[in-house]
Amino acid sequence: MLTWVLTGAGLGLFSAALLAVACTIIVALLLERLAIRPVRYPTEMSYMMATIASASIIKGIVLLLWGSETRRIPPFFGTEVIQFFGATLTSQVLCVLGLLVLVTVGLSLF
Repeated sequence: MLTWVLTGAGLGLFSAALLAVACTIIVALLLERLAIRPVRYPTEMSYMMATIASASIIKGIVLLLWGSETRRIPPFFGTEVIQFFGATLTSQVLCVLGLLVLVTVGLSLF
């Protein structure tokens, strides 16, 4: 949603996505400090409940601000369609799969 809002405000897609990731990290850090860390006698269940409650609050705020309609952002890569063993793929899907492989290998090495 942040990427959609930022592209609508005139930012380029790549810079809007990076700024949206930065804003999401800031919100996550604030939630950790304000909702998760202050739990007195933490158990896994209390952490999970605090996280689910925070997610519900954020979802409610987003629904109030922008509604529930589906939003689209322009694709990062072209919209070419590629036929691969009878399957129809777009270049966007192939890039996502490639990034998935890179992240998986990176996490395995970590």
